Amino acid sequence: MLWKKQADTIPEMNRQYHSRSLWVWAAIALIWLTLALRLGLAVIEQPELPAWQAVLGSFSYFTVLTTLLAALALSATRVVPWSPLARLGAPGFMGLVVVSLVLVALVYTLVLRSQWQPEGLRRFVDILLHDVIPVLVCVYWWLYTAKVGLRYRWVGVWLLYPLIYLAGVLALSFTGADYPYPFLDAGELGFGRVALNAMGLLGLYAGLATGLVALSRWRYRSTTKA
Repeated sequence: MLWKKQADTIPEMNRQYHSRSLWVWAAIALIWLTLALRLGLAVIEQPELPAWQAVLGSFSYFTVLTTLLAALALSATRVVPWSPLARLGAPGFMGLVVVSLVLVALVYTLVLRSQWQPEGLRRFVDILLHDVIPVLVCVYWWLYTAKVGLRYRWVGVWLLYPLIYLAGVLALSFTGADYPYPFLDAGELGFGRVALNAMGLLGLYAGLATGLVALSRWRYRSTTKA
């Protein structure tokens, strides 16, 4: 399996870098704190819902779901680098997280930021989720994630994540659930337009994924020649 083949790159990388990277602890704490604040706000802002339902509904947002994956990946490699969970820090999984967070930042900046103006704590959490955390995780990936083992076939594997997400959102819409994003609102836009939007997002994701694999392979070649 692709994931298993890359697991061997984790322990040595963790021993080499993590002992002297205290900022990673701060980044992990910030990611978990941001998630806690975001979920707490969901409960506060939806008093008509049971707390568990408000929390669960927050994970219908691609941003929140992907931030959770980032928190798990960084925590596993830092806290339990000797365990099977450290495979979450393998190049394949970290690549998925990085591409997804870059997509989050791009879509929010280009499409969603102008459509609402959060205030107070909501604005602070919004900046952390869409601006700060994607940058932190990208820096982590560049510095600490092994660049060996990535092939272009990973692009197809990574695409399963947004594909399953989009399918799940559209399936839930038939139950009367709210659409998490306006560009996925089939009730307003129609399924034809939403399908075009989804294909556009998947195409952008595939382009970002291809670029990340190319960058990773270049980085690996440049460091091995040095």
